[in-house]
Amino acid sequence: MSARTLESARELTEKYLKTHDVAAMNIGGGKNILKNWLNVALGDHCDIHWNLQSKLLFCSDDVFDFIYSECCWEHLPYKISVQSLQECYRILKPGGVIRISIPDLDYIFKLYAEGDDAGFGTVCKLVNACFYGSGHQYMYNYHDLSSLLYEVGFGEVIREEYSKSKHSTLSNQETRKQNQEFLIVEATK
Repeated sequence: MSARTLESARELTEKYLKTHDVAAMNIGGGKNILKNWLNVALGDHCDIHWNLQSKLLFCSDDVFDFIYSECCWEHLPYKISVQSLQECYRILKPGGVIRISIPDLDYIFKLYAEGDDAGFGTVCKLVNACFYGSGHQYMYNYHDLSSLLYEVGFGEVIREEYSKSKHSTLSNQETRKQNQEFLIVEATK
């Protein structure tokens, strides 16, 4: 059973931080539970059941080394994404890194321009599935996402390859099929 109250989420977070040398949070991973990470999402399968439209009130400032998030930010309205990324920045230690893996809007537009429907039947169905499928609220390309991360305060934003990172904790975390449609970035506080 996952923590569902602010008090129980604080207690679980404090316990996690005391028992892990490397503090790593998996945000919005759905059923993608990462071992030795604090998993925060909606649902009973995670450590902390939390709506990302709320601040991460159960966390102190500067306590996490890493944050990983796969296929999450496109499900949030832009304004909420800004607030949530500000919270991620707040809870990361100086030098901490967030890794974000999301669908790449530029890749979708490339398919559209080439007339490639990627198995959706028509390019219009492809574009609509990307924008409205699975509850998507806002799609990003590298320029848009990196600009947002810099705006929030991150000092370095780099594009990464699927499952590759200079940080071993962040390597090999992607669970979606490897293909070109994913935009993967790492931003350092």
